[in-house]
Amino acid sequence: MADLNNSSWSETDSSNTQPAPSGFPSGILPSQVGGVVRAMMGAIKRAYNHGNSMVSSTGSANAYVLTYEQPLQAGYVKGEVFRFFAHATNTGASTLNINGAGTRAILRADGSQLAGGEVVIGQVVTVVCDGVNFLAQNVISKDFKANVSIVKENDAILTIEDTGVASTSYRRKQIFSTKNDGASGNNWLFRQVRPSDGAIEDFTLKGGTGGVVWTTGNFNPALKADLAGATFTGIVSVRNTGAQGSASLNSGSADRTGYIAFSDKDNVRHGYIGWSDGGNILFQAEKGDFNFAGGTPRINNNPIWHSGNFNPDSKASLNGAVRFASTTLGTGEGTVYSDTGANNIVLRSGPGNAYKYLSFSDAGLLTNFSGGFLAETDVRAKGRVIVGEGAGSSWIEMRDTDEGTRFVHNNSGNIGFLGSDGGWKFHVRDDGTLWSAQMGDINTRIEDRANAWSASRRDEANANTAANYVNKTNGSTQIMTGDLEIKKFDPAINFRRSDNGNFERIVLDSGSSILFQDGSGNNNFSFQQGGALWTRQLGDLNTRIEDRSSAWARQESVARANERVAKTGDTMTGDLTITKTYPQVRMLYPGVRDMQVQVREDGNFYLWDTTGGTWQMRVDTGGGVVARGPLYAGNGSATFNTNGDVYGPAFGNKWLSTRLAEIDGNANNRVSKGGDTMTGDITINKANPSYHFYYGGVYSSRLWVGNDAVFRYSHNEGDGDQFRISPGGAVWTKQLGDLNTRIEDRSYAWAQTRQQNLGFWPVEQGGGAYMGGNKIRIGWDGPANAARLQVDDLQLERILTRNWINPIIDIRLAYAGDLTNDWNVNGGNYSEPYAGAVLTSRNTQNVGGITYWVGGRWRYLQKQDSYGNWYTVGYA
Repeated sequence: MADLNNSSWSETDSSNTQPAPSGFPSGILPSQVGGVVRAMMGAIKRAYNHGNSMVSSTGSANAYVLTYEQPLQAGYVKGEVFRFFAHATNTGASTLNINGAGTRAILRADGSQLAGGEVVIGQVVTVVCDGVNFLAQNVISKDFKANVSIVKENDAILTIEDTGVASTSYRRKQIFSTKNDGASGNNWLFRQVRPSDGAIEDFTLKGGTGGVVWTTGNFNPALKADLAGATFTGIVSVRNTGAQGSASLNSGSADRTGYIAFSDKDNVRHGYIGWSDGGNILFQAEKGDFNFAGGTPRINNNPIWHSGNFNPDSKASLNGAVRFASTTLGTGEGTVYSDTGANNIVLRSGPGNAYKYLSFSDAGLLTNFSGGFLAETDVRAKGRVIVGEGAGSSWIEMRDTDEGTRFVHNNSGNIGFLGSDGGWKFHVRDDGTLWSAQMGDINTRIEDRANAWSASRRDEANANTAANYVNKTNGSTQIMTGDLEIKKFDPAINFRRSDNGNFERIVLDSGSSILFQDGSGNNNFSFQQGGALWTRQLGDLNTRIEDRSSAWARQESVARANERVAKTGDTMTGDLTITKTYPQVRMLYPGVRDMQVQVREDGNFYLWDTTGGTWQMRVDTGGGVVARGPLYAGNGSATFNTNGDVYGPAFGNKWLSTRLAEIDGNANNRVSKGGDTMTGDITINKANPSYHFYYGGVYSSRLWVGNDAVFRYSHNEGDGDQFRISPGGAVWTKQLGDLNTRIEDRSYAWAQTRQQNLGFWPVEQGGGAYMGGNKIRIGWDGPANAARLQVDDLQLERILTRNWINPIIDIRLAYAGDLTNDWNVNGGNYSEPYAGAVLTSRNTQNVGGITYWVGGRWRYLQKQDSYGNWYTVGYA
């Protein structure tokens, strides 16, 4: 059983050649076509039911359950669509379980959980499996359940946000854009804030792109440097007083970026960040060390491993050679190890008092020391499959859940089949001897039946008087009271003259025609299949009659158009058609004989003797000719008698029964039909040679070889072949068909049953490079909305995905602007010219031997995520 999502089904028609019923291979048996068609109908129907609203869900309000007639053949498949009628309205986060394949979350398209009321009772719900969960395609809700963003090129350029839930708590409602720097706190456009004291909410409007609305009361442009083209030409330092440490932004060089320096109160630099050569940004401690004091050092919220929380020597190197004496898996006694001094791998399972072992040696042999191998799918081998290596006998066991277990067995020079009771049913010895449970040794059976028949015929000939046989030396006419049956290809009766050797013969050829031939093999007269008569002189009599009648009718039609057949006697040149029940032509010789030619209700043609009150000759609808008296051939030299005997020159002008009696009298050097013993071989050298077995009145069968070189055992009562062995060794039986195909089909069906009961497709664990035999568990942590990984008893936390952590892959200092020192003259504060920017270089001038700082360059610190988006780092 397979579905349309089965990986073995291909969009390419010619590739769907898997074994039936999952595919349609070349040479498929007629008996398998129905299974393939039924499998296709089932797959189409299941796909239709899944993709259309054919079922309603059950379960609770938030735990929806779907139940189809058949289980999911491949489990949950990414991209598969399911539709159903919801039986209840959800109240929050919801799940779906289909046919017990596992509970999965129903999520919005963005991967977030559903809110209450997004699935309504009676609604047609459409979900798509994303490989892990189900994504709802038609969530219906009257309200937005979260922030609403307008997104372009993976960037939320406009967002409507509501940060709070209770009207009495601190709550911010705003419209903002993350197009410039991605920080929602610095780029809002319209904001309403409820303070924590519950005061009336006020709305604030920002002007520009990410800045407050400046007025002449809070801003003097003359004190600012232009963003475009302004440059700080000197070092920009941050220091409260001269007796405190400072941080400064310093310019770079021709091949280096600027850097942030950290100095003490004496202007002695302790370290810096920056000075990048285009490849790395330096974090350099020049006095002491970089120390993360308090908390856990992290990168992008991920803890950093260090000597305080991690010892590399306690772990195995992935790229190194690691040796374990043995590895015990799980909480039981399952162990993987290698024997001392050997290059093998041994798997041990079971409890201590009943271990089971499976070994893979350095010679490439896989050995199971106990138990066996069970394949849930096909077992294929490009080389030979050797059974019974090192054993005194070998077995191939074939199990059938509805017909029992049978075996192919090799032992004591025999190979053959064992029945469900374990006994031999058929075997072949090394010398070719055939034996079956029904007949015993087949050659002996043939010999015994031939001897028995020969003995019975010899005893019958000796016991009966000559009156029961036709004497070939008796010149008088004799009559056989029984039938004469000749069973062979092209059976014939020859009539030969003893004086000159000339003969005529009657032959039944392969076309079921009765031929009368002369001594040169020329056909002179024949009864052909269908009742047609043919002569050498005239050809087909019906055609001859038709041709002559037609020619005569065409010639005389005008002259004799008004003529009728005279009752006193006349000649007809056309056909006479009688259409009625029992049509007949009567010939009456008054006082002598009354004869009729008629067709009766059985459709047969009769020569009817009205005087005797019965028919004398009959031509059946199949063309057979039956006579109550003898049939004479030629000039009467050959006779078919009503008792089945045949007389003619072919038998020395004797009856055939007489000739057979004479032959029986000289049968001592022949195999007796009643039973006999042969000291030589029997060789049948002809087309389609065969042995026939007749059980009079019960059954008949034969062993034979056809022109295709296939050895057959057939029944002669219309049942056809019962058993075949092809030249290539293929075995076929009427019950099972091709044995190899039968084994493959049953194995495949068994494997499909096992897979169906398993409920999911297994994944191979271990066996790869650097892989141990540990037990690996992967599961879904619903509350954390993430997958977790565990190796044996070691929990390895959650499995991180890019769409969850979005790691930082690059950092840069982007140009903000250049300003002179006049931008904040007399400002009386520490106003910053560019929010979030740092001073990276300064511009100085030397006047009268004194160097003055006249300006500086400002840059933003930016980071880039794995999607290529850049974000500006703001102040904390």
